[in-house]
Amino acid sequence: MELSENKIREWLGDDKHRPYEKTLSCRGEPCVRPVRKKSMVSQTRVNKKITFSVPWFALGFTITIGLGFVWALLALPVIWSGSGNLQTRVAQGLPLSRIAVGLVNGFRFRFLATADDQVYLGRAGWLYLNQELHMPVDAENAMQTRAKAVIALADALKIRGVHLLLAVVPNKARIHPSYLRGAKIPLEAGYTQWLNLMQAGGVATVALDTALLKAAQNQSVFLKTDTHWNTVGAKVAAQTISAALSDFGLARAAFITTQKTRTKEHTGDLIHLMGLEGVFPPFRPNSELETVEQTQNTKVANQGLLGVPQTEVVLVGTSYSLRSNFSGVLKQALGADVLNLAKEGSGFERSMAAFLKDPILQEAPPKVLIWEFSERFLYLPVSGPLPVMP
Repeated sequence: MELSENKIREWLGDDKHRPYEKTLSCRGEPCVRPVRKKSMVSQTRVNKKITFSVPWFALGFTITIGLGFVWALLALPVIWSGSGNLQTRVAQGLPLSRIAVGLVNGFRFRFLATADDQVYLGRAGWLYLNQELHMPVDAENAMQTRAKAVIALADALKIRGVHLLLAVVPNKARIHPSYLRGAKIPLEAGYTQWLNLMQAGGVATVALDTALLKAAQNQSVFLKTDTHWNTVGAKVAAQTISAALSDFGLARAAFITTQKTRTKEHTGDLIHLMGLEGVFPPFRPNSELETVEQTQNTKVANQGLLGVPQTEVVLVGTSYSLRSNFSGVLKQALGADVLNLAKEGSGFERSMAAFLKDPILQEAPPKVLIWEFSERFLYLPVSGPLPVMP
């Protein structure tokens, strides 16, 4: 069968722009195989799309980066002018302060390797509160003043039949000093001095520093980008407190702690303090994964009057008692229910002062009152009345 050029055109359709290539043998006769190619018009359109899309993308990227550097350059005089909190200075010195604060802080963290005035940059992504590394001038006198107030309060509570137990959370820098890049811990013996003052005054205190230091030899007990302990540190503290109360004959209850979710991404309070919560790595420290746990009651303690369970342990304190399921693992370690009256941002005295005015102290005083607060509060100037029995 002979394939003529007309037959091929009839089969493919008459397309004068279609080229034909590669002469082949067809039953002994020469024939051609049609090769379909994109027309010059369509190829030109594709080339135009590619030609114009790449420059627009590059232009947008360049503008975005450029604006960031413009903001940073505008803020450089603000960064190095005066003293005080950087975010406040930027907010006063630049328009669109919320955006500016994030850009300036991100620029400073990434390219100048410095942080907010309140935060110290350690090694390997560890952050510390600067307050832990710069002791007030009159720190020891402030500690002495607080010690006298605590001893007097413990004596007054003892008259009411309430046993006071202090749980002072040591500074993060004291427990994890190896990431400090050479910075020294001021008043290194401060925690031990406090323990000695409490022992001399007859106030029960657990040495959380010893327990946490021992645990920190093998694993982290504080969060890298946060001032608070992690779930490991919370458990160590709970077990240490439980050991100090083993002879109190508390009403028995049973609790079980399980992981609520496997892990969650945690952005520490020190990242927020740096003004970087709206910025993404690498212009801020990486978030870390945190295990989320919950504790449930599996056996209720003995009933009190009118069939209502009596809470024999009350916990007052700071945000440490509200983090990493501390009160939950404390219940499990004690084998007793715990009424958690801790308050966020309560400092040294506010949570305790609120409890002393609570009707529960008059109507159903607990056997044990656990008072948790951070070591750094011991050294701050005393600016107001300290907790006293009403």
